[in-house]
Amino acid sequence: MNALPTIFVAEVLRRIRMRSFWVITLIGVLGVAFVIEFPLMLGRQIHHAQRLVVVAEPALAGPARAVLAKDFTVVATAAPGPSAPDLAFLREHGNADAAVVLRRGAAGIEVTAYAKDLNVLKSETLRADLRPLNVAVAMNVPERRIERSLQFPYAVRGVGTKYADVESARAAAGIGLAAAMLLYLSMLMTSQMVMSAVAEEKTSRIAELLVAAVDPVTLLAGKVLAVAAIGLGQMMLWMATAGVLLQRAGAGPAAPPPPPVSGAEVLALLAFFVLGYLEYATLFAAGASLISRTEDLGTVTGPVVLPVAAAFVLSTYALSFPEGPLVVAASFVPLLSPLVMFARIAVSVVPPWQLALTFTLNVVAVAAITVAAGRVYRVGMLLYGRPPKLGQIIAALRG
Repeated sequence: MNALPTIFVAEVLRRIRMRSFWVITLIGVLGVAFVIEFPLMLGRQIHHAQRLVVVAEPALAGPARAVLAKDFTVVATAAPGPSAPDLAFLREHGNADAAVVLRRGAAGIEVTAYAKDLNVLKSETLRADLRPLNVAVAMNVPERRIERSLQFPYAVRGVGTKYADVESARAAAGIGLAAAMLLYLSMLMTSQMVMSAVAEEKTSRIAELLVAAVDPVTLLAGKVLAVAAIGLGQMMLWMATAGVLLQRAGAGPAAPPPPPVSGAEVLALLAFFVLGYLEYATLFAAGASLISRTEDLGTVTGPVVLPVAAAFVLSTYALSFPEGPLVVAASFVPLLSPLVMFARIAVSVVPPWQLALTFTLNVVAVAAITVAAGRVYRVGMLLYGRPPKLGQIIAALRG
């Protein structure tokens, strides 16, 4: 009888009964919600904090109010006083967040802004909005004529890209970064789950009974596939949470709609998760089989974490330069490509042959790593009290 299905089911049931599994799942849902909702909430708060009172003579106050209304909420206008505006002045004039004082000068207008919070006031936007008025006053030309002259059709269109405008491309890069981070954390956490399970069984001497009854490679495969199924379920739940929140955010009256995420991109994320997880989980498990104490896990984790950390750094670079030579080359390298190639897919059009080659290389790498890790696992799980010697590991790898 094949023991793999039995090991798989038993490991899945054991994992989902653990409190830590549900805690991590809940933390993941809350983390996805925070990453999506916090910037939106902060943006709404900053937008709400742009309430202005214009302090100027009537001939300037009206035109200034008109040009500032594009980006700010002008709650009141007031005549210049003998003293600078203070908090009491702002409260008396619509509880404004800032007062913009305008005076005529030798070369146009002179502007001084008094804000409650200097970090929140969009000073560069304020300055840009008032430029037409400054030109109008300096040249003694109606400000509406100046403003019409400064307005002209302007658009940036992509060539050979998957997005039509800059806003969609930037939004896609943001979503791609969040997805790459999710992919990175999921692969790392699920791989470490396998490593911890292997280390626990070996140090508690349970492995002696398991290896005596089941082939070590079958035992390793059952554990890796069980945690893969659990991790895939968590990933799908977190992706569904992100999809619901992004759809709700795009439905807001002031929020731009998020860029469409195709089903192919979702499948790519899941496929790269599975490939990356299988590569790293088998390496983590093989490394954990070599230790004799749980305190030694750090020595195993470090070398294996380095490639996945490098892959995450390269994926963030790929979001800005998806066709860079280093990025394209890294997207074909197993252990790196699950993250790097996904980042390229998120922001650019990847030729089908490159996708096919990446998948093929990663499938071959998974098979090779599984065979090598299984041999190391077989040797490591049967040795206690001391790690296997390098010669034993090399002999195991040679078969």
